[in-house]
Amino acid sequence: MKSQSRMLIIITFIALSLLTIAFFYFHGLSEDRSSPSEKTAIVDPTPTAANVAENQSPSPPVNSDWKPSEGEFNADSKDARVLWKQDQAMIYVQELQLFYSTDGTDKQLLYEWKTALPLEAWLNGDYLLIGAQITENSAQDGVSNATGAWIAIRIEPAPVVIEDTTLFFGPHEVLSIRLTEEPRLFLLKVRNGSGFSEEVFDPSHDGWETIDRGTTAAPVPETSDIIPKSQVLANNRVFPLPEGPTVYTFLDEGSSIVYFKDPYYLVRRYVGYELLQVKRIPFLEDTPQLIGLFRNQAGEEFMSFLSYELSPLPVEPRLWEQDWQAFNFRTFTHVGPDKLEILQYPEEVRSDSEAESGAESVSDMIAKYPPAFTQFPTTGLTWIASRGSQVDYEDNGKIISLSWPDLINTDNAKPDSIWASPLQNFTVKNENRKPYATFSHPILAWTFEEDNTNAAIPEDLHEAVDKLYREEDYSYAKTFRKIGSSWFVLVDRHFYAYESGALTEIGELPVTVTVKIGEAAGGIGVRDFLRWQGSWIVTDTEASRVIKLNDRLEITAVIYIPTPYKLTLKGKQLQIASTALTWIVDRGLNRINVKSQSYQSTAKLSKADYPNFHEQEWYIDKDSGITWYYLLGTLYQVQDKKKQYRSFYLSDNENMMAHVRIFPHQDEIIVLLDRRLERFDRKGKRLGTIVFPRSTPDGIYDRTTQGENSYILDSQSDTLYLLQGYRILKINLKRESVSTLFRQNYADLGELNLHDGNLYFLLHYNQNDRYTHEQDNQDGRNLYVTEVIKIDLQTEAIQRSITDGYYEAMTIDVDVDNKPAFVLRSYN
Repeated sequence: MKSQSRMLIIITFIALSLLTIAFFYFHGLSEDRSSPSEKTAIVDPTPTAANVAENQSPSPPVNSDWKPSEGEFNADSKDARVLWKQDQAMIYVQELQLFYSTDGTDKQLLYEWKTALPLEAWLNGDYLLIGAQITENSAQDGVSNATGAWIAIRIEPAPVVIEDTTLFFGPHEVLSIRLTEEPRLFLLKVRNGSGFSEEVFDPSHDGWETIDRGTTAAPVPETSDIIPKSQVLANNRVFPLPEGPTVYTFLDEGSSIVYFKDPYYLVRRYVGYELLQVKRIPFLEDTPQLIGLFRNQAGEEFMSFLSYELSPLPVEPRLWEQDWQAFNFRTFTHVGPDKLEILQYPEEVRSDSEAESGAESVSDMIAKYPPAFTQFPTTGLTWIASRGSQVDYEDNGKIISLSWPDLINTDNAKPDSIWASPLQNFTVKNENRKPYATFSHPILAWTFEEDNTNAAIPEDLHEAVDKLYREEDYSYAKTFRKIGSSWFVLVDRHFYAYESGALTEIGELPVTVTVKIGEAAGGIGVRDFLRWQGSWIVTDTEASRVIKLNDRLEITAVIYIPTPYKLTLKGKQLQIASTALTWIVDRGLNRINVKSQSYQSTAKLSKADYPNFHEQEWYIDKDSGITWYYLLGTLYQVQDKKKQYRSFYLSDNENMMAHVRIFPHQDEIIVLLDRRLERFDRKGKRLGTIVFPRSTPDGIYDRTTQGENSYILDSQSDTLYLLQGYRILKINLKRESVSTLFRQNYADLGELNLHDGNLYFLLHYNQNDRYTHEQDNQDGRNLYVTEVIKIDLQTEAIQRSITDGYYEAMTIDVDVDNKPAFVLRSYN
């Protein structure tokens, strides 16, 4: 019996052991097969000491009156830090991990930090922003310059990380934080160098943005070491516009923080200003913009478009009461029942920095920058439609059109010169664009002038100048001169002596520097200077004069000479090389004599082909036997039969897209630059100069008109018509007078054509058309039109014709009735 009892006990023990093993086996298996979410016991009571002793992490308590706490905590804390809680659901940080729990039991891993970092968190509605302070030891590869690692969580409908980035600031650099409820924004003021900047995290946008303040960096405000608490900005205004977009403004520290997402994104602090009203302004050929009515702290009101730049405009009530459209940010248009109206502010309105520094009051600004209001009558006409910048009317059964750019940008516009009728008698051709052509001609051997100098320049002097004046998109006008054993250099207007390996500035010279503009820009200035009897003698080449300066660089004498470029001392006299002439003066720059510049022998000079001449830069006069050519600022006159030549400096075009032209006219040879022309007789003797400086605004660089530097020479009237920038000049060679025949700013003017006493050219009132017309325009949003301008050279009356489409070139034929037949060309 005892043996049976022992056997029963043994069997019972074995059975219980197998059941225990099976229980733990299947229990572990069921956990392994469960979802990736972990299981934890999150209960209301505080964990007991036994739990901690068993190495179980304490769980966050469930508390119905839970409130988010602010302040720094460690990411590796074993105690759970609850950052958000609603009923049984919560988000918390524990042991380098960010968890989400739905019911106090399940938990889902949202994020994990690799190292222990100090953290701070801010909650704004359904969005949670967490910043980690990166230390030197915890800096990650490639982000060593960052001091903060930031993540953002969108909580509803299910928590998800929507932002994970590193920034130049961390929680320790945060000076203050503002929260807005509609829309949900986190506005942080952070240390940035010696000052501060404002950064915004917008969960509905593409992450972080810097809030533009419109002023230079201010010093960091005094703050204590206490961690800043968040503050909700409740004093806000909402401007729901009828067209759809909504503008939000938040008042903070006497400023307005303006926020909107349509028609473009903007978050901007207007320091010291309150936004009172907003209106959506349509643009004729661009996306609509928002304009705001502001009030400063002095109670003065002004307008400004809502953008990153504050450009105050005096308040104009008509813009708020009527349906105006903007031509640009300074000009507004309105189609009235019997008139067209234009409201135009001057371009010289004070800058952003001046405005926000309070440099002048709004009342001063209104007095200084009043808008100009003009009207253009349309009485008796029937409005048909407005298409972009074009307005169509009916006039006694005929369609006539007017474009706002023509009306606004044409100088001295008369009604008859603005209206356009449909173009008649024309054909259209589409062709392949011909490659740009240059021409090769034989010339005397020449050497490219790398430096304007009278001796080999020491390398250390070159390096010293290059270090002080680094050239990228602008090349300076540099003139080096060795005088005795000393070196001097003029860089644009700055005059230096070079001694003991160092540049010492003597001062700034009162000379003219012209800027030439092409793919890059460069200075054109003084060609020569020397020291003579205790004074400086300087060729102010671009001003066509020679000046004498004392040691304080004050002018003590001056003589006006066309384009002086070289100085030579001959005993007690000074010889000045000029355009085809040599001037001889005394020490007071008094004229002694002027003689024709002498010729030199070509016997020892070889010839070579130069392949890069533009059209009309090389010309041979078969009557006189003189070959004329222009090369890199210098004009050459070569007499092959006599084996002699001479050359002299002329300077460069300001617009490098243009080129110099040499052509005959009656008994003359004319050398035409873009800002002056030189006249010679057929034997090469200089006759004179006619100057026509470029004007402002100027069609130059990427705004160069397609007809730039084209000309028509009317021999009967002895008149040259030249297209320069946005204007056509009338140059009377007999009277040596210059006047403007036609000017339309910001328009693209084509090549000039002469037919039957009339001047013709193409015009596009929007210069951007040349860049956009080849883009996809299937929806027809972009309206392309080409104007043909006709100017009667007797009466100077202007007539416009218009056709749809973009055409770049025009030729004129004659039809059977001896009337002009236009051929408009577009290029592939």
